[in-house]
Amino acid sequence: MKTKLCIYSQLNYLTFRTAMEAKILFAVCVIKKQALTGGKSLACEDKCSKKITSDIAAASK
Repeated sequence: MKTKLCIYSQLNYLTFRTAMEAKILFAVCVIKKQALTGGKSLACEDKCSKKITSDIAAASK
């Protein structure tokens, strides 16, 4: 039995998936930070969270 190799072009899929993963990661960071600090400080102040936010903005463009 012969099999055919079929490659489907999904250029937007990778970008969309990456942006969604970044949003989920950011939400997890916010929840974790609030749990650790009792909700006193926001994750937006965190250096890691700022990088994730900039990655989301870059992926959205």
